[in-house]
Amino acid sequence: MLVRQTKANFAPEIKPFGVSFTFEAKQVSIETRTLTNTEMMDEERIPVRERILAALREESHTVPELVKLTGASEGTIYNNLPRLVDDEKVVHDGYRERRKLYRLFSSSSPPPKGDQDDENQN
Repeated sequence: MLVRQTKANFAPEIKPFGVSFTFEAKQVSIETRTLTNTEMMDEERIPVRERILAALREESHTVPELVKLTGASEGTIYNNLPRLVDDEKVVHDGYRERRKLYRLFSSSSPPPKGDQDDENQN
């Protein structure tokens, strides 16, 4: 079960969370849980930027794929991607079927060719 805040007068808004119920003989247990990336993508109350980032945590995607995963319009995705690229959260990752792929930015880039640790170097 998902629990989401629908109104906040003066308190800060909290992120949605999950609730798990366990039914046993003469006992019911209730526990909270964090939502998975897939569940967070379905939340329309979550900003589009966060939904895009959640979708890209799984794998690289094209804009049409991000539209399907996030529920946002194509124009909204195109408007948010340059900001995410500028903020170094998302990078271009090649092409799939002539469409640009996007993935999360990684601060650990692969070592350049000809690095000092090259075992083929004499």
